[in-house]
Amino acid sequence: MNRAKKGQAMNLKIQSVEKNAVFKLIDSNRRTIVKGVKSWSGVVPKTGDYKIAVGTERGGASYTLSVSSN
Repeated sequence: MNRAKKGQAMNLKIQSVEKNAVFKLIDSNRRTIVKGVKSWSGVVPKTGDYKIAVGTERGGASYTLSVSSN
């Protein structure tokens, strides 16, 4: 797995049958970049490993998470 690099564009999108799956993007210092969203596009603020924590707005969810970068 490659580390994200500062200035790199990142695109995240989560889809679920129940339409209730959301995610949180966390940087290597455990700072939250976005929280409780279904999609995000942005530029990575620093080089490092990022975590994506998946949760739900209610109940359980079957989901597909798409991650892409430029």
